[in-house]
Amino acid sequence: MPTTLIITLLVGILLFFAASACVVMAPRFPMVIRIVAGLLFILLGLFCVFGFAAAMEPGDYHVAWRVGYAVLFLACLLAIGRLALANNTTRSSDQDTQD
Repeated sequence: MPTTLIITLLVGILLFFAASACVVMAPRFPMVIRIVAGLLFILLGLFCVFGFAAAMEPGDYHVAWRVGYAVLFLACLLAIGRLALANNTTRSSDQDTQD
């Protein structure tokens, strides 16, 4: 396996874990952080669509590239959805303690 593919796959795995962390931590983020993170994941998702289309060219390891782009795209979609639909649970719990 070429070194560039290994490095790219490691970066993709790190981005996948970042998207997973956003899915878990989304309700704790302030609205501004959620908007910025959502925009970054939208840009990353668009890059994955372009990369998936570019991986259709013949060559070595094109299947690995397609799978990597598809998995990262799905992680971005999940993170965007979670960031968009997250309720700010820390405020509601603070209000409950004040009553």
